[in-house]
Amino acid sequence: VACGGVGGFFQVIATCPMERVKILQQVMGDKAGSVGKIVSELGFAGLYQGVKPCYFRDIIFAGLYFGIYHETRKAILRDKLRNSKEKQGDVKLGPLDDLVAGLIAGVPAAFVTTPLDVIKTRMQSCGVDANGCRIAVGSMSTTARELWAEGQMAGLFKGVYGRVGRVAPQMALCLVLYEAMKQFFDEPPALAVSK
Repeated sequence: VACGGVGGFFQVIATCPMERVKILQQVMGDKAGSVGKIVSELGFAGLYQGVKPCYFRDIIFAGLYFGIYHETRKAILRDKLRNSKEKQGDVKLGPLDDLVAGLIAGVPAAFVTTPLDVIKTRMQSCGVDANGCRIAVGSMSTTARELWAEGQMAGLFKGVYGRVGRVAPQMALCLVLYEAMKQFFDEPPALAVSK
Protein backbone atom coordinates (compact mmCIF):
# COMPACT_ATOMS: atom_id res chain seq x y z
CA VAL A 1 0.00 0.00 0.00
CA ALA A 2 2.78 2.44 0.98
CA CYS A 3 4.81 1.65 -2.14
CA GLY A 4 1.81 2.32 -4.37
CA GLY A 5 1.07 5.57 -2.54
CA VAL A 6 4.65 6.79 -2.93
CA GLY A 7 4.55 5.88 -6.62
CA GLY A 8 1.28 7.80 -7.01
CA PHE A 9 2.82 10.86 -5.31
CA PHE A 10 5.78 11.08 -7.68
CA GLN A 11 3.71 10.25 -10.75
CA VAL A 12 1.54 13.33 -10.17
CA ILE A 13 4.55 15.64 -10.45
CA ALA A 14 5.02 14.54 -14.06
CA THR A 15 1.44 13.96 -15.17
CA CYS A 16 -0.51 16.87 -13.68
CA PRO A 17 0.68 19.43 -16.26
CA MET A 18 0.00 17.00 -19.10
CA GLU A 19 -3.51 16.32 -17.75
CA ARG A 20 -4.18 20.06 -17.53
CA VAL A 21 -3.13 20.66 -21.15
CA LYS A 22 -5.09 17.62 -22.38
CA ILE A 23 -8.27 18.69 -20.59
CA LEU A 24 -8.04 22.27 -21.88
CA GLN A 25 -7.56 21.03 -25.44
CA GLN A 26 -10.52 18.68 -25.06
CA VAL A 27 -12.78 21.37 -23.60
CA MET A 28 -11.74 24.26 -25.82
CA GLY A 29 -10.88 22.43 -29.03
CA ASP A 30 -8.97 24.54 -31.55
CA LYS A 31 -9.34 27.65 -29.38
CA ALA A 32 -6.94 26.14 -26.84
CA GLY A 33 -4.07 26.30 -29.27
CA SER A 34 -0.84 24.36 -29.20
CA VAL A 35 0.80 22.92 -26.12
CA GLY A 36 3.36 25.72 -26.29
CA LYS A 37 0.65 28.39 -26.36
CA ILE A 38 -1.16 26.86 -23.40
CA VAL A 39 2.04 26.57 -21.39
CA SER A 40 3.06 30.16 -22.11
CA GLU A 41 -0.42 31.47 -21.19
CA LEU A 42 -0.85 29.44 -18.02
CA GLY A 43 2.68 29.53 -16.68
CA PHE A 44 4.12 26.99 -14.27
CA ALA A 45 1.52 27.49 -11.54
CA GLY A 46 -1.35 27.29 -14.02
CA LEU A 47 -0.15 23.90 -15.24
CA TYR A 48 -0.52 22.57 -11.71
CA GLN A 49 -4.08 23.81 -11.20
CA GLY A 50 -5.99 20.94 -9.65
CA VAL A 51 -2.86 19.30 -8.29
CA LYS A 52 -4.28 18.75 -4.78
CA PRO A 53 -7.18 16.49 -5.83
CA CYS A 54 -4.80 14.89 -8.34
CA TYR A 55 -2.44 14.00 -5.49
CA PHE A 56 -5.24 12.66 -3.33
CA ARG A 57 -6.70 10.67 -6.23
CA ASP A 58 -3.45 9.10 -7.37
CA ILE A 59 -1.96 8.38 -3.94
CA ILE A 60 -5.19 6.77 -2.73
CA PHE A 61 -5.72 4.94 -6.04
CA ALA A 62 -2.17 3.55 -6.17
CA GLY A 63 -2.19 2.56 -2.51
CA LEU A 64 -5.52 0.77 -2.82
CA TYR A 65 -4.77 -0.73 -6.22
CA PHE A 66 -1.37 -2.21 -5.48
CA GLY A 67 -2.38 -3.31 -1.97
CA ILE A 68 -5.48 -5.14 -3.27
CA TYR A 69 -3.55 -6.50 -6.28
CA HIS A 70 -0.80 -7.93 -4.06
CA GLU A 71 -3.23 -9.49 -1.59
CA THR A 72 -5.42 -10.90 -4.38
CA ARG A 73 -2.42 -12.55 -6.06
CA LYS A 74 -1.44 -14.09 -2.71
CA ALA A 75 -5.00 -15.40 -2.22
CA ILE A 76 -5.09 -16.88 -5.74
CA LEU A 77 -1.73 -18.57 -5.16
CA ARG A 78 -2.89 -19.98 -1.79
CA ASP A 79 -6.01 -21.33 -3.50
CA LYS A 80 -3.94 -22.93 -6.27
CA LEU A 81 -1.59 -24.50 -3.72
CA ARG A 82 -4.53 -25.89 -1.74
CA ASN A 83 -6.09 -27.43 -4.86
CA SER A 84 -2.88 -28.60 -6.53
CA LYS A 85 -1.38 -32.05 -6.66
CA GLU A 86 1.95 -30.55 -7.75
CA LYS A 87 4.84 -29.71 -5.46
CA GLN A 88 4.64 -26.29 -3.82
CA GLY A 89 7.51 -24.82 -5.88
CA ASP A 90 5.88 -25.87 -9.16
CA VAL A 91 2.67 -23.89 -8.62
CA LYS A 92 2.85 -20.46 -10.27
CA LEU A 93 0.48 -17.70 -11.20
CA GLY A 94 -0.26 -17.22 -14.87
CA PRO A 95 -1.49 -14.33 -17.00
CA LEU A 96 -5.16 -15.10 -16.32
CA ASP A 97 -4.49 -14.98 -12.57
CA ASP A 98 -2.76 -11.60 -12.97
CA LEU A 99 -5.66 -10.32 -15.08
CA VAL A 100 -8.19 -11.39 -12.44
CA ALA A 101 -6.12 -9.82 -9.65
CA GLY A 102 -5.75 -6.60 -11.65
CA LEU A 103 -9.47 -6.35 -12.34
CA ILE A 104 -10.37 -7.13 -8.73
CA ALA A 105 -7.99 -4.37 -7.60
CA GLY A 106 -8.97 -1.88 -10.28
CA VAL A 107 -12.71 -1.77 -9.74
CA PRO A 108 -12.76 -0.60 -6.10
CA ALA A 109 -9.69 1.64 -6.49
CA ALA A 110 -11.21 3.45 -9.50
CA PHE A 111 -14.66 3.63 -7.89
CA VAL A 112 -13.47 5.05 -4.56
CA THR A 113 -11.31 7.71 -6.23
CA THR A 114 -13.92 8.88 -8.75
CA PRO A 115 -15.06 11.91 -6.71
CA LEU A 116 -11.44 13.13 -6.57
CA ASP A 117 -11.11 12.58 -10.32
CA VAL A 118 -14.29 14.59 -10.97
CA ILE A 119 -13.10 17.43 -8.71
CA LYS A 120 -9.66 17.41 -10.39
CA THR A 121 -11.16 17.46 -13.87
CA ARG A 122 -13.53 20.29 -13.00
CA MET A 123 -10.68 22.33 -11.53
CA GLN A 124 -8.39 21.66 -14.48
CA SER A 125 -11.03 22.50 -17.06
CA CYS A 126 -11.80 25.81 -15.37
CA GLY A 127 -9.81 28.95 -15.70
CA VAL A 128 -10.78 29.05 -19.34
CA ASP A 129 -14.24 28.35 -20.71
CA ALA A 130 -15.11 27.10 -24.20
CA ASN A 131 -14.80 30.67 -25.53
CA GLY A 132 -11.35 31.15 -24.02
CA CYS A 133 -12.64 33.48 -21.29
CA ARG A 134 -11.01 33.50 -17.89
CA ILE A 135 -13.32 32.26 -15.15
CA ALA A 136 -12.71 31.90 -11.44
CA VAL A 137 -11.47 28.59 -10.12
CA GLY A 138 -12.33 27.63 -6.58
CA SER A 139 -10.48 25.50 -4.11
CA MET A 140 -10.86 21.76 -3.89
CA SER A 141 -13.55 22.08 -1.20
CA THR A 142 -15.40 24.81 -3.13
CA THR A 143 -15.38 22.64 -6.25
CA ALA A 144 -16.65 19.65 -4.24
CA ARG A 145 -19.51 21.77 -2.84
CA GLU A 146 -20.41 22.99 -6.36
CA LEU A 147 -20.51 19.42 -7.63
CA TRP A 148 -22.62 18.37 -4.64
CA ALA A 149 -25.04 21.23 -5.35
CA GLU A 150 -25.34 20.04 -8.95
CA GLY A 151 -26.38 16.51 -8.03
CA GLN A 152 -25.36 15.47 -4.53
CA MET A 153 -23.56 12.11 -4.61
CA ALA A 154 -24.33 11.69 -8.32
CA GLY A 155 -22.52 14.98 -8.95
CA LEU A 156 -19.36 13.60 -7.36
CA PHE A 157 -19.62 10.29 -9.21
CA LYS A 158 -20.14 11.67 -12.73
CA GLY A 159 -18.62 9.26 -15.22
CA VAL A 160 -17.99 6.53 -12.63
CA TYR A 161 -18.90 3.67 -14.98
CA GLY A 162 -16.70 5.01 -17.74
CA ARG A 163 -13.82 5.55 -15.30
CA VAL A 164 -14.08 2.08 -13.77
CA GLY A 165 -14.62 0.56 -17.22
CA ARG A 166 -11.43 2.18 -18.52
CA VAL A 167 -9.11 2.15 -15.51
CA ALA A 168 -9.68 -1.39 -14.21
CA PRO A 169 -8.91 -3.24 -17.47
CA GLN A 170 -6.16 -0.77 -18.39
CA MET A 171 -4.29 -1.41 -15.14
CA ALA A 172 -5.02 -5.15 -15.24
CA LEU A 173 -3.59 -5.51 -18.76
CA CYS A 174 -0.59 -3.40 -17.81
CA LEU A 175 0.18 -5.69 -14.88
CA VAL A 176 -0.37 -8.85 -16.92
CA LEU A 177 2.36 -7.63 -19.25
CA TYR A 178 4.50 -6.45 -16.35
CA GLU A 179 4.33 -9.85 -14.62
CA ALA A 180 5.01 -11.70 -17.90
CA MET A 181 8.02 -9.52 -18.73
CA LYS A 182 9.32 -9.78 -15.16
CA GLN A 183 9.10 -13.56 -15.33
CA PHE A 184 10.72 -13.61 -18.77
CA PHE A 185 13.68 -11.50 -17.68
CA ASP A 186 14.03 -13.16 -14.26
CA GLU A 187 14.21 -16.66 -15.73
CA PRO A 188 17.83 -17.71 -16.05
CA PRO A 189 18.72 -18.67 -19.62
CA ALA A 190 19.13 -22.37 -20.30
CA LEU A 191 22.80 -23.31 -20.27
CA ALA A 192 24.14 -25.26 -23.19
CA VAL A 193 26.06 -28.29 -22.01
CA SER A 194 28.84 -29.44 -24.30
CA LYS A 195 29.68 -33.11 -24.48
